Amino acid sequence: MNVFVIPSWYPSEGNWLNGIFIKEQTLWIAEDYPAINFGISLWGQNDDKLLLHTKMPFSAIQKLIHTPRPFTNSLKANVCEYFHPAYSFHYRIKEGNIKAKISSCFQNLKKFETTYGKVDLIHAHVNYPAGYIAYELSKRLDIPYLITEHMSPFPQKYHLNKEKELRNEIAEAMLNASSLIAVSSYLKERIKDTLPTCNPIVIPNFICTPKNIDVKKNENLTFCYANSIAQNKGIKELLEAWSLLENQNCLLKIAGTGPYFKEAQQFASSLTFKNSIEWLGQLSKEEVMLLMQKSHCHILTSYSESFGVAYIEAMAAGIPSIAAPFGGPKDIIKSNTGVFTKDIRATDIAEKIQWFIENRSRFNTDSIISEFKEKYSVVAVAPSILKLYEDAINSR
Repeated sequence: MNVFVIPSWYPSEGNWLNGIFIKEQTLWIAEDYPAINFGISLWGQNDDKLLLHTKMPFSAIQKLIHTPRPFTNSLKANVCEYFHPAYSFHYRIKEGNIKAKISSCFQNLKKFETTYGKVDLIHAHVNYPAGYIAYELSKRLDIPYLITEHMSPFPQKYHLNKEKELRNEIAEAMLNASSLIAVSSYLKERIKDTLPTCNPIVIPNFICTPKNIDVKKNENLTFCYANSIAQNKGIKELLEAWSLLENQNCLLKIAGTGPYFKEAQQFASSLTFKNSIEWLGQLSKEEVMLLMQKSHCHILTSYSESFGVAYIEAMAAGIPSIAAPFGGPKDIIKSNTGVFTKDIRATDIAEKIQWFIENRSRFNTDSIISEFKEKYSVVAVAPSILKLYEDAINSR
């Protein structure tokens, strides 16, 4: 089986975390299913070298002069990246250069076929641009496609027309897919609210089971946050909540960078803490897992999560999460894997941190890891995706 993957988001030199879960999930499936070949189509997703700003003409000219060359990059015997550059700019200008991106993906697909043979299926991640590109290639080449939707909030405002309805090309792409996957029940309902005739299938995100599980915990009771430092992640409320705690000899470790990083540190400096905070900066995925394994509890009280990979990373590390009761986490957090705050207020978060301090014995590391393996490991989730692959191919 030959599967051509089109990601809307993908790691780049300047933003290696953006869409990394799409890359990792493709590699994990490929490892467990060596008979399936994957070609990953790249045009410069999230790469600043291919992003043109109308208000920065000199920078745009320099980027146009130094257009990157096409390349192929083998990641495994059955996984290869195919890059053909296409510039991105505002949607109002030639729809963000979508025709060039379709052309790039077409050329990447043909290169994939020269090595591995005819493409059997296209798997797009996120409705636009990848889902729409898959739709156009499917019409041109008579190849079935499916879309996995990760977007939150859904829909994005730039996906809507003047009547506040989903743009026709996006709706057509979603409605004509062999299967439309939503990564959570919450996202499924948001899609159905927007496209009532759509009936997405819920298949969660997944991660690889950590190889090293025998990690010694920190001596001090340690809470960890490992995510983008952004306002929609509730980081300001978390910092304020931490300032409300009495001295419990606890430690909060914050990993990540993001658009609110400097402001978050400035806000923290204006508060008084009785328990310590450590700012760790950007960590690798392996370092994040080790951080979680050494911690006792994970905290992420986001305003919006289509799924929330960090919660299943915490489960894989055997620790519970404190989460806000909104979006994707409602599928993940159960009584044995974490606890919900009432809302995203500092007092609510502080209350649940205190509750965990007093009730941490309720959570069992082995039980949490077992639930992760049953629901969110590669072995647990990949067969459902493979079944949709086979159904799409056999339906042609």
